[in-house]
Amino acid sequence: MANVGEVQVLSEPLALQRADELVALDVELRESMGPAYSHIAWEASHFLRPMPSKWALSHVLINSEGNVIGFWIASRRGKDLHTHRVAIHRKNQGSGCGRRLFEAVLFAGRSLGLNRMTLTVGVPNLGALRFYESLGLVRQGAESIQAFLHEHGRKARAEGDVLWEEGRYPYYLYFLTLRQG
Repeated sequence: MANVGEVQVLSEPLALQRADELVALDVELRESMGPAYSHIAWEASHFLRPMPSKWALSHVLINSEGNVIGFWIASRRGKDLHTHRVAIHRKNQGSGCGRRLFEAVLFAGRSLGLNRMTLTVGVPNLGALRFYESLGLVRQGAESIQAFLHEHGRKARAEGDVLWEEGRYPYYLYFLTLRQG
């Protein structure tokens, strides 16, 4: 795999410095992919909002020209590492960028003693579905979805393995166990 850039922890100062680039990448993917990418456009305030362990878990990928070409925004929810947003510049998709960010986030989550990674992904985002499954994340069924919703106080419903929340597109819930052994 070619070296496509440097993975860095997305600290609060770095997020402040790179907020415009993070937003621009998010806008680019939303415009090119529509609701398959996300039901909501993120602004700088989304990237800068403090959340538990966010600045230790979130990572950014910066290319050799010094530009942001990817990010993985995550935080702690109880003993879970929850992924809020992942983006890889379209021209860098399939080049290993997402896997490098995943490995950095996974290492950070394990270092903090978290039990599992959780994330949701829109049903129409076929590329992301394949990507997450290639990383070992497992799509959850109705029983796991209901337990997750109850645990996190979210109001939604499950129809089979599809999760529905008001104002959102249908999506899947994925888990990955972080603890080894």
